[in-house]
Amino acid sequence: MTLTEAINVFLHKSIMEGGLPFDVRQPRYNAETEAAIQSRSKNVTATMH
Repeated sequence: MTLTEAINVFLHKSIMEGGLPFDVRQPRYNAETEAAIQSRSKNVTATMH
């Protein structure tokens, strides 16, 4: 599938759905995953300073 074909499929599907053909929302993580993300985020920030 070419990029042009993929875009056309997406646009046609969007028109048929009356909007984006998927939900746009922030993912919800469990507490363990959220803690890991926060910890990694702090480590990255600390190494940048």
